Parts: sequence; structure tokens; C-alpha cells
Amino acid sequence: MKQKKRFYNVMFPIWFFYLFPPLWLIIIPINIIVDGLVFYWGLKKAGVETIKEHMKKHMVPIVLVGFFADILGAGIILGFLEWVRPFMVYTFPKLYVKEWGHRAVMDYVGLALVVALVGYGIYEIHKRFLYKKSNFTKEQIKSIAIKFAIFTAPYTFLIPTEWIYK
Repeated sequence: MKQKKRFYNVMFPIWFFYLFPPLWLIIIPINIIVDGLVFYWGLKKAGVETIKEHMKKHMVPIVLVGFFADILGAGIILGFLEWVRPFMVYTFPKLYVKEWGHRAVMDYVGLALVVALVGYGIYEIHKRFLYKKSNFTKEQIKSIAIKFAIFTAPYTFLIPTEWIYK
């Protein structure tokens, strides 16, 4: 019997873009605003004096890295749903109980791990690549990178999509 595939846990604007193109006009500015606020706050906390100059220089790469990280995270989740989850259902059937609305603890744990992994990736990209040509100290770079990892990780992956379409 062929099992019907359902993608309940993926909550990322990629499929929003396809289903609701007008949402692009909302999602992109929100991401830019959040990235800008986090960067501004990170620069302030790090004691950087030329905030305006750095905002102009780094905002485009920061926003692009954020979208890349979200796309990568969505890809990991789709891979999890496509390949890992069926293996887990077969291996640990008692953990996948239908009474929980076709969801299982393992799904949420997997999603939380993806959010953490993407957050760590954001940290590493910011720490290693984004500020190489800036005059930031290593401590300032680390401080800014940590703020981005914590505040721009894709927590929306944890929102059940049935809240939106049901």
C-alpha cells in the first residue's frame, strides 16, 4: 500500500512564494528589517562607532546569507521528511503515534535540530566570511555572529503548517 506523503512540518517562505506570491512583498521586507535590527544592535553592543558605514556595506550580504540559510534548512527538512522519517517510522514505530495528529516527538526533535544546525551555520558564516574585510576585532565578530545565530535562526520551521491552512 502506497503511503500518501504529507509535509506538515515545513514552514518556510519558499512554498509560500509559490502559493502566495504577494507575500513576497511582506516576507522580504520583514527579513531585511529583522536582519538590520540585529546587525544594528550587534554593532552597538560590540562598541562599533561607524554603524551607518557598516550597515551600508554589510546589509546585502547579511540578507542573502539569511535567505540562503533558510533555503538550506528547508532542504534539510524536506530531506528529513523524504528519507530519514520513513526509516525512523519503520525502526521506531511506537514513537510515531497517530493520536498526536500525525506528528511525533521525533519530528519536533528533528526540526529543533535543523533549527539549531542552521543557527550554527549562520554563526559560522558570519564569523568566518562576512566581516573579513572589516576592521572588527575577533571578539566583535564573534559577538555579532552569535546574535545573528540566536535571533535569525529559522524558528518558523517549528510552526505547524496546519495552523495556517486549516
